[in-house]
Amino acid sequence: MRHIIHAATPPRSIVAAYRAQPHPLNPGNAWDDFDSTELREHLWELQHGLCAYCERALNVGPGTSSIEHIVPKTANPQVTFQYTNLVWCCLDQNTCNLHKKGQHFAGCDAAGRWSQGFIAPTQERCETSFTYERDGSVNPSQAADEPDATQTLRILNLNHQPLKTERLDYLLAVDIAIDSMADQLDAIVLYLTAELALGSLKPFFSAKHQHFSLTA
Repeated sequence: MRHIIHAATPPRSIVAAYRAQPHPLNPGNAWDDFDSTELREHLWELQHGLCAYCERALNVGPGTSSIEHIVPKTANPQVTFQYTNLVWCCLDQNTCNLHKKGQHFAGCDAAGRWSQGFIAPTQERCETSFTYERDGSVNPSQAADEPDATQTLRILNLNHQPLKTERLDYLLAVDIAIDSMADQLDAIVLYLTAELALGSLKPFFSAKHQHFSLTA
Protein backbone atom coordinates (compact mmCIF):
# COMPACT_ATOMS: atom_id res chain seq x y z
CA MET A 1 0.00 0.00 0.00
CA ARG A 2 1.47 3.33 -1.03
CA HIS A 3 1.17 6.39 1.21
CA ILE A 4 -1.28 8.87 -0.29
CA ILE A 5 -0.60 12.51 0.53
CA HIS A 6 -3.52 14.75 -0.37
CA ALA A 7 -2.85 18.06 -2.07
CA ALA A 8 -2.54 21.23 0.00
CA THR A 9 -5.16 22.81 -2.25
CA PRO A 10 -8.17 20.51 -2.80
CA PRO A 11 -10.31 20.64 -5.95
CA ARG A 12 -12.73 23.55 -5.80
CA SER A 13 -15.75 21.31 -6.25
CA ILE A 14 -15.13 19.33 -3.05
CA VAL A 15 -14.34 22.49 -1.08
CA ALA A 16 -17.63 24.03 -2.21
CA ALA A 17 -19.54 20.84 -1.38
CA TYR A 18 -18.05 20.70 2.12
CA ARG A 19 -18.83 24.33 2.81
CA ALA A 20 -22.40 23.86 1.63
CA GLN A 21 -22.97 20.63 3.56
CA PRO A 22 -20.41 20.00 6.35
CA HIS A 23 -22.80 17.55 8.00
CA PRO A 24 -25.43 16.41 5.45
CA LEU A 25 -28.62 14.96 6.88
CA ASN A 26 -28.64 12.28 4.21
CA PRO A 27 -25.01 11.62 3.19
CA GLY A 28 -25.94 9.07 0.54
CA ASN A 29 -28.24 11.46 -1.32
CA ALA A 30 -25.82 14.35 -0.85
CA TRP A 31 -22.98 12.33 -2.37
CA ASP A 32 -25.14 11.09 -5.24
CA ASP A 33 -26.00 14.71 -6.10
CA PHE A 34 -22.34 15.77 -6.08
CA ASP A 35 -20.65 16.14 -9.49
CA SER A 36 -17.48 14.16 -8.83
CA THR A 37 -15.88 14.62 -12.26
CA GLU A 38 -13.20 17.07 -11.14
CA LEU A 39 -12.46 15.15 -7.95
CA ARG A 40 -12.31 11.81 -9.77
CA GLU A 41 -9.70 13.10 -12.22
CA HIS A 42 -7.77 14.77 -9.41
CA LEU A 43 -7.56 11.61 -7.29
CA TRP A 44 -6.62 9.49 -10.30
CA GLU A 45 -3.67 11.80 -11.00
CA LEU A 46 -2.75 12.03 -7.32
CA GLN A 47 -2.60 8.23 -7.05
CA HIS A 48 -0.96 7.75 -10.46
CA GLY A 49 -3.91 5.70 -11.68
CA LEU A 50 -3.63 3.00 -8.99
CA CYS A 51 -6.23 1.71 -6.54
CA ALA A 52 -5.51 3.08 -3.06
CA TYR A 53 -5.69 -0.40 -1.54
CA CYS A 54 -4.70 -3.15 -3.99
CA GLU A 55 -2.66 -0.99 -6.44
CA ARG A 56 -4.33 -2.31 -9.56
CA ALA A 57 -4.09 0.07 -12.52
CA LEU A 58 -7.42 1.84 -13.14
CA ASN A 59 -9.08 3.90 -15.82
CA VAL A 60 -9.97 7.47 -14.89
CA GLY A 61 -13.60 7.18 -16.00
CA PRO A 62 -16.45 5.52 -14.10
CA GLY A 63 -17.18 1.82 -14.52
CA THR A 64 -14.03 0.14 -13.25
CA SER A 65 -13.23 2.51 -10.39
CA SER A 66 -14.84 4.86 -7.90
CA ILE A 67 -14.22 7.37 -5.13
CA GLU A 68 -13.91 5.68 -1.74
CA HIS A 69 -14.69 7.13 1.69
CA ILE A 70 -12.05 5.66 4.02
CA VAL A 71 -14.28 6.42 6.98
CA PRO A 72 -17.77 5.49 5.72
CA LYS A 73 -20.12 8.41 5.24
CA THR A 74 -23.34 6.63 6.21
CA ALA A 75 -22.51 6.38 9.91
CA ASN A 76 -20.29 9.46 9.84
CA PRO A 77 -22.02 12.20 7.76
CA GLN A 78 -19.38 14.79 8.71
CA VAL A 79 -16.81 13.04 6.48
CA THR A 80 -19.00 12.92 3.36
CA PHE A 81 -17.17 15.82 1.69
CA GLN A 82 -13.97 15.71 3.73
CA TYR A 83 -11.27 15.78 1.06
CA THR A 84 -8.62 13.89 3.06
CA ASN A 85 -11.10 11.03 3.62
CA LEU A 86 -11.43 10.39 -0.11
CA VAL A 87 -9.30 8.11 -2.29
CA TRP A 88 -9.54 6.41 -5.67
CA CYS A 89 -10.36 2.68 -5.68
CA CYS A 90 -11.19 -0.29 -7.85
CA LEU A 91 -14.68 -1.80 -8.10
CA ASP A 92 -13.78 -5.43 -7.48
CA GLN A 93 -16.76 -6.94 -5.64
CA ASN A 94 -14.44 -9.18 -3.62
CA THR A 95 -11.72 -6.77 -2.46
CA CYS A 96 -10.94 -3.24 -1.38
CA ASN A 97 -13.74 -0.72 -0.77
CA LEU A 98 -16.61 -2.97 -1.91
CA HIS A 99 -15.43 -5.71 0.44
CA LYS A 100 -14.64 -3.26 3.24
CA LYS A 101 -18.02 -1.46 3.18
CA GLY A 102 -18.63 -0.11 6.69
CA GLN A 103 -17.77 -3.25 8.60
CA HIS A 104 -15.01 -1.88 10.82
CA PHE A 105 -16.00 1.73 11.35
CA ALA A 106 -19.26 1.75 13.32
CA GLY A 107 -17.39 3.27 16.25
CA CYS A 108 -15.83 6.30 14.56
CA ASP A 109 -15.76 9.38 16.75
CA ALA A 110 -17.40 12.74 16.03
CA ALA A 111 -14.36 13.89 14.04
CA GLY A 112 -14.55 10.85 11.75
CA ARG A 113 -11.38 9.25 13.12
CA TRP A 114 -11.30 5.47 12.89
CA SER A 115 -10.33 3.26 15.79
CA GLN A 116 -7.21 1.14 15.83
CA GLY A 117 -7.42 -1.96 13.70
CA PHE A 118 -7.23 -0.51 10.20
CA ILE A 119 -4.22 0.86 8.33
CA ALA A 120 -5.33 3.47 5.80
CA PRO A 121 -3.32 4.56 2.76
CA THR A 122 -3.37 8.10 4.14
CA GLN A 123 -1.25 6.91 7.09
CA GLU A 124 2.51 6.94 6.54
CA ARG A 125 2.87 3.56 8.27
CA CYS A 126 0.99 1.87 5.41
CA GLU A 127 4.22 1.67 3.38
CA THR A 128 6.09 -0.35 6.02
CA SER A 129 3.23 -2.44 7.40
CA PHE A 130 3.03 -5.07 4.67
CA THR A 131 5.34 -7.58 3.03
CA TYR A 132 4.65 -8.60 -0.58
CA GLU A 133 5.60 -12.23 -1.15
CA ARG A 134 6.77 -13.74 -4.42
CA ASP A 135 3.69 -15.99 -4.52
CA GLY A 136 1.48 -12.87 -4.80
CA SER A 137 0.32 -12.85 -1.20
CA VAL A 138 0.56 -9.95 1.27
CA ASN A 139 1.45 -10.39 4.94
CA PRO A 140 2.09 -8.11 7.92
CA SER A 141 5.70 -6.96 7.96
CA GLN A 142 8.03 -7.21 10.93
CA ALA A 143 7.73 -3.44 11.33
CA ALA A 144 3.93 -3.53 11.45
CA ASP A 145 1.50 -3.43 14.32
CA GLU A 146 0.58 -7.00 13.42
CA PRO A 147 -3.05 -7.02 14.69
CA ASP A 148 -3.80 -3.83 12.72
CA ALA A 149 -2.07 -5.14 9.58
CA THR A 150 -3.77 -8.53 9.84
CA GLN A 151 -7.19 -6.98 10.27
CA THR A 152 -6.58 -4.55 7.39
CA LEU A 153 -5.73 -7.44 5.07
CA ARG A 154 -8.93 -9.18 6.15
CA ILE A 155 -11.14 -6.10 5.81
CA LEU A 156 -9.83 -5.37 2.30
CA ASN A 157 -9.45 -9.06 1.35
CA LEU A 158 -6.09 -8.31 -0.24
CA ASN A 159 -5.24 -12.00 -0.39
CA HIS A 160 -8.27 -12.88 -2.49
CA GLN A 161 -6.98 -15.59 -4.83
CA PRO A 162 -7.62 -13.83 -8.18
CA LEU A 163 -5.88 -10.71 -6.85
CA LYS A 164 -2.95 -12.81 -5.59
CA THR A 165 -2.71 -14.38 -9.04
CA GLU A 166 -2.65 -10.94 -10.71
CA ARG A 167 0.20 -9.86 -8.43
CA LEU A 168 2.11 -13.08 -9.02
CA ASP A 169 1.68 -12.89 -12.79
CA TYR A 170 2.91 -9.30 -12.87
CA LEU A 171 6.00 -10.07 -10.79
CA LEU A 172 6.73 -13.05 -13.03
CA ALA A 173 6.37 -10.86 -16.12
CA VAL A 174 8.97 -8.46 -14.72
CA ASP A 175 11.25 -11.40 -13.96
CA ILE A 176 10.91 -12.70 -17.51
CA ALA A 177 11.63 -9.27 -18.97
CA ILE A 178 14.78 -8.94 -16.85
CA ASP A 179 15.93 -12.45 -17.80
CA SER A 180 15.52 -11.59 -21.47
CA MET A 181 18.02 -8.74 -20.98
CA ALA A 182 20.44 -10.70 -18.81
CA ASP A 183 23.51 -9.55 -20.74
CA GLN A 184 22.32 -5.94 -21.13
CA LEU A 185 22.73 -4.21 -17.77
CA ASP A 186 21.93 -0.76 -19.16
CA ALA A 187 18.72 -2.07 -20.69
CA ILE A 188 17.69 -3.65 -17.38
CA VAL A 189 18.29 -0.38 -15.55
CA LEU A 190 16.24 1.56 -18.10
CA TYR A 191 13.45 -1.01 -17.94
CA LEU A 192 13.26 -1.02 -14.15
CA THR A 193 13.54 2.76 -13.96
CA ALA A 194 10.45 3.03 -16.14
CA GLU A 195 8.63 0.19 -14.35
CA LEU A 196 9.29 1.60 -10.89
CA ALA A 197 8.69 5.27 -11.68
CA LEU A 198 6.22 6.90 -9.31
CA GLY A 199 4.01 8.11 -12.13
CA SER A 200 4.29 5.10 -14.43
CA LEU A 201 0.57 4.16 -14.13
CA LYS A 202 1.67 0.52 -13.91
CA PRO A 203 0.20 -1.76 -11.22
CA PHE A 204 1.50 -3.22 -7.95
CA PHE A 205 3.92 -0.41 -7.18
CA SER A 206 4.74 -1.59 -3.64
CA ALA A 207 5.30 -5.24 -4.56
CA LYS A 208 7.61 -4.27 -7.43
CA HIS A 209 9.62 -1.90 -5.27
CA GLN A 210 10.10 -4.55 -2.64
CA HIS A 211 11.45 -7.10 -5.13
CA PHE A 212 13.08 -5.05 -7.89
CA SER A 213 14.22 -1.76 -6.34
CA LEU A 214 17.35 -0.44 -8.02
CA THR A 215 18.61 0.78 -4.65
CA ALA A 216 18.13 -2.56 -2.84
